[in-house]
Amino acid sequence: MSTAVYQHYLARKHMSWFSNPDGTNSFWFPEKGRLAAKISLKEIGGQNWLYESEKLPTNYVEKQVVGAIEHDFFAIRDRLVERRAVDGRVEKDVVKRYMVAQFLRRGYMHKRLAQLEADLMFLAKEMGLERYWGTSRFKLEERRRRASSLLAEGLLDTDEYVEMLEAHSVVYVNRVQGDLLLPDSGVLLQYVRGDVVSAPGFLSPGMVLLMPISPSAALKLVRLEKRERFRRREAMNDDDYKDFIQNLGCNAKTFITAPLEILSKGALQELPYLDPNAERLSMILQLARAGALDELVRNFRRDMAFDMGFSELRAWFFREKFIPALNRLFNPDADPQAELVRLVL
Repeated sequence: MSTAVYQHYLARKHMSWFSNPDGTNSFWFPEKGRLAAKISLKEIGGQNWLYESEKLPTNYVEKQVVGAIEHDFFAIRDRLVERRAVDGRVEKDVVKRYMVAQFLRRGYMHKRLAQLEADLMFLAKEMGLERYWGTSRFKLEERRRRASSLLAEGLLDTDEYVEMLEAHSVVYVNRVQGDLLLPDSGVLLQYVRGDVVSAPGFLSPGMVLLMPISPSAALKLVRLEKRERFRRREAMNDDDYKDFIQNLGCNAKTFITAPLEILSKGALQELPYLDPNAERLSMILQLARAGALDELVRNFRRDMAFDMGFSELRAWFFREKFIPALNRLFNPDADPQAELVRLVL
């Protein structure tokens, strides 16, 4: 039986656009606070079993989906840089498809999805719900494979996401100073803009996605306001660059790459990074708000508390079961100074 190839969540060709003059690549690793001058692109930005599904042939997503999306974008990238604009519906759809795929295939998502199952397993045990959730099957290797399958299925729906972004424009962004850097995510979701900090969803009207394609150029996916004049290109001024740097830290999970000269000048150790525990908590609460636990409450009401109203029982469940378990997950030592979750959904 064939095995899945080593799959890059950030294409080597994309990383090569940020290489040193001698063709080598340099990287900054935020977690280690370390600058590496020369690393082979074959050894970074990927892993085994990144997007595989038992429903699909081995390497299908890598070769037939991601490979085709990359091929189409790489074929026009040099032309976009030379022309400094994206022209026509075909080019815009090629760019959107690549940006959407890049957003979906971010490497940390695989780890985060596997971590989410581990968190749910802990919560289930704390609340005595192993029987309902079947958490005995949540073995590490199986969690990783399920995360891989979810990423694969998401990439199969890339065209659907592109259709949802019909109203978004693709703007060419020029940076004369040539000091743009590339995070491991390949794209930057805009969390910071001036003094405003937000956490926009991928398909929210305020979503802005920026993708560096060279130290002096990026492509921006943005929904222009009704009265806002359409533009093919724009220059990144110093204020825009400050926002870029702030968002760079929020989007980078394992590394940032750029020519060594640029990396050496940046105060990368001072970049703001999103708290991983805050991201974990956010994913769990999003599931809860989406009603993932409501079926459990309904089943409990049917079997054990049929004389209680659903809303009353749901409030009790979150107050007495879910929230205490959540706080034990993130505060296992019961530190009285720790910030606790007090939200009742």
